[in-house]
Amino acid sequence: MAIRSAVRRRVSFADRDTAVFTLVLVLALVTALPGGAWPQSKFVNEVADGSANYTGQYTSLALDAQGNPHVSYYDFTTGDLKYARKSGGVWTTETADGSANIVGVWTSIALDAQGNPHVSHQDYTTRDLKYARRSGGVWTNETADGSANDVGGYTSLALDAQGNPHVSYQDATTFDLKYARKSGGVWTTETADGNFVGGAYTSLALDAQGNPHVSYPGAATFDLKYARKSGGVWTTETADASTFAGNWISLALDAQGNPHVSYQIATSYDLKYARKSGGVWTTETADGSAHDQGHFTSLALDAQGNPHVSYYDDTTNELKYARKSGGVWTTESADASANDVGWYTSLALDAQGNAHMSYHDATTGDLKYATAAVRLASPSAGVTWAVGSSQEIRWSGVGPVSILLSPDGGGTYLTLLEATEASPLAIRVPHTPSRFARIKILRESPLSIAFSDSFFKIDATIALLKFDATAPDGGSGVALSWKTEPGPEADVRYRVERASADPSMSGEFAPIHAGLLDGGEYVDRSPGASARYRLIAVNGLGEEYALGETIIAPALSDGRSLAVSPSVARGGGIEVAFRVASDLLASDVSIFGASGRLVRRLASGSFPTGVRSVTWDGRDDRGVAASAGVYFVRLAWGGQGRETQRVTLVH
Repeated sequence: MAIRSAVRRRVSFADRDTAVFTLVLVLALVTALPGGAWPQSKFVNEVADGSANYTGQYTSLALDAQGNPHVSYYDFTTGDLKYARKSGGVWTTETADGSANIVGVWTSIALDAQGNPHVSHQDYTTRDLKYARRSGGVWTNETADGSANDVGGYTSLALDAQGNPHVSYQDATTFDLKYARKSGGVWTTETADGNFVGGAYTSLALDAQGNPHVSYPGAATFDLKYARKSGGVWTTETADASTFAGNWISLALDAQGNPHVSYQIATSYDLKYARKSGGVWTTETADGSAHDQGHFTSLALDAQGNPHVSYYDDTTNELKYARKSGGVWTTESADASANDVGWYTSLALDAQGNAHMSYHDATTGDLKYATAAVRLASPSAGVTWAVGSSQEIRWSGVGPVSILLSPDGGGTYLTLLEATEASPLAIRVPHTPSRFARIKILRESPLSIAFSDSFFKIDATIALLKFDATAPDGGSGVALSWKTEPGPEADVRYRVERASADPSMSGEFAPIHAGLLDGGEYVDRSPGASARYRLIAVNGLGEEYALGETIIAPALSDGRSLAVSPSVARGGGIEVAFRVASDLLASDVSIFGASGRLVRRLASGSFPTGVRSVTWDGRDDRGVAASAGVYFVRLAWGGQGRETQRVTLVH
């Protein structure tokens, strides 16, 4: 079996482990897979560290406030303590302790209130208990117990409310259960149980008062023991007196401070579960199939106090998952690949009670990660969706799921799609303009909810950036061109309309083409003597936006906004064309004399974006004919800019 080679790899540098531990590995039995299929798994598996190194042993997992996984583990190739985290859908790895020693054995990780990782582990070269923490992006390492004894095996770490580390571990010289804590910058160590118990497979949890509770194997018959410290005094008791009941132990405390323990009993190779309530211990079998299972157990409790356990099945070489709900245990495969997977598994639950697991793939030598949660990959924070556009939503996990949209930052939600399995998927953005939009992914069973990382924007406006009309030489019609934001990439289509040449229908527009246009160009083949055009945008929902107007103004090229024709005129009849850059900015077109005196205001106010024209008849604001001379036509907009053209009036 592949597991045997993995055992040899581990024992090659850990031959000092207890004889009982070696016995547990040697006694692994091979049995046939029972009939019947596992329930359909909700787990998605991925490689967290797939480097060329043989890595991913002694994993320990914690989740931050956003549900992102953080993992400490051992790199067998380099002999380093490693750390991996996933954020924004991407795994990053780094070395937490890269000293020349062999470090990172029996890792245990916890996150402080700021999300910084703290890791206990063993320096196998010096046989010391080590402690590493990351702050401000920098790792610091120190020795927590540097006594002459062989210490630091089977570490288990927890942080108290002040962020101080507490560690249970083994003293392999005296076979004692040890306990270390740091307070005021100083480490203190003590013996929690000195009855030659071995101290293997320790698992530590802190209660609401910061008191340590530890489960571990007992002496002689290797039964399951439990110790707690209160008022400065350690008390110990037996949780399960069965022979060889103290293998691969994991401890958690419920809201009332009652201990719950998962473990393996080596006589039957079952996954077992024990809990204490009202001062009485009860034990039961969580997975009692004919398999050799219950290795590397890791236990967590959900908000209702129900136990969840990840563990390794040595018969099928699978990562397994068991949970109890309504008094009934259910089990399933969390990674049923052909590889030998599930070694050194560590389990954590997110806010909805979905299981996340880190573990070792003994076939490939990779660090693996499995989760039953759905996770949202896009949209990302800060993006803008146009109303009516087709947008992509990406998520990971096993469905079916519902896709919901909130326009008010999560106060209310409307359902975009129900019972979908596909990712990525495209949705049509509804008319819900918002600066505080969020997407929610919801799976009903098992319950899992994911939200977009932060707010994004839904915009219902379409801005006209340019709309020009030119009459090419040769009389082949009027070439119209335009640009909008957003444009066709957001499923925006266009309709061009021309004003009627009939004086009785002045101001009325009619389409000059069939259907809608996809691009930003069109040629009007029969424009008439004096053409005026209007541009209509239509979004993906069929909503129409009148963007602006334009006229034939070939002089408004090269980025110019003002054109006067003719530049020398007898008595008047001067055509002034001007470009409106934005209908949000007021425009003003005025005539000034050479001395700077205002002669006539031709147009003033807010106009639709585009090109417009007015005529100066050569008279001032009183209707009196202006005298011959030089005048200046000035275009000003929004107090932000101006452009001036010279014109000469003659009589």
